[in-house]
Amino acid sequence: MSATGREEGDRWGREAFEAMMTLITYICYQEHCTLNDGKTSHFKGLKRSAGPLWDLFKKCADGTGRRWAFAREALRLREGNLFIEVNDAVSQIAMAKHGKLSGALDYPRLLEQVGNVLNKLMAGKLLGYFEDIRRVPFSMNRYAGIFRNARGPSSPFIDLYCYEGAENYPPEYVFVFDINAQLGLTLYPLILRGLDANRPGYLDPDFFAFDIARERDVGYKAVQERQEVTISSEGDYAVVYNEIMGRFGTDRPQTWVQGMQLKPRDVE
Repeated sequence: MSATGREEGDRWGREAFEAMMTLITYICYQEHCTLNDGKTSHFKGLKRSAGPLWDLFKKCADGTGRRWAFAREALRLREGNLFIEVNDAVSQIAMAKHGKLSGALDYPRLLEQVGNVLNKLMAGKLLGYFEDIRRVPFSMNRYAGIFRNARGPSSPFIDLYCYEGAENYPPEYVFVFDINAQLGLTLYPLILRGLDANRPGYLDPDFFAFDIARERDVGYKAVQERQEVTISSEGDYAVVYNEIMGRFGTDRPQTWVQGMQLKPRDVE
């Protein structure tokens, strides 16, 4: 938003737009997968770029959008003038990426419009991860820990919630929760944490979003600006690779996290 030069403004404007569309689209896709019973294959061919993200969003919205509850606010992107503006922006971005001349995009306006949709989509929701989960003493299947809401300029985030329940959630998984509805979705394997555990100087896990699948590996893009992380069918993250590749055959059904009670915790 503060970039002054045309080239710099276009670069960071596109980065911000694609980041917003990544989060919106991945949430909508996961809700779509709770409703389609594995009958679609919309994920096939996806890469984390404006055009494919927009195409996936439209397919999911057209297929199950009328039944969305969790991601209902995102349907604003499918309506009226906003749909026309976003559709035109995606076309211009695609032209620019392929070295073709395109009109000057008004990125401040575009980011404001899409940002408002994302803000409404996330109203009353938490996006984050569990940590320090331990079995409750004298219990066979009760666990307690904290949920860290990823809100703020950087990690460690201080918006904490107390958790107690029957599941021992791994810290690598990223969730979105609607507090009032006590309903949540996991964004795994589309958005996750911890792929940088082997990075020199590693301090705290970054967030990673699925970026692209190639013939022999899968690429993830970190939220912070750094090199791509690639994973394959071999190594520590083979299970993540298999989860992604499985979605290229069919959109695997997702289950809700229901009855989740997260209570705000004061930072000591």
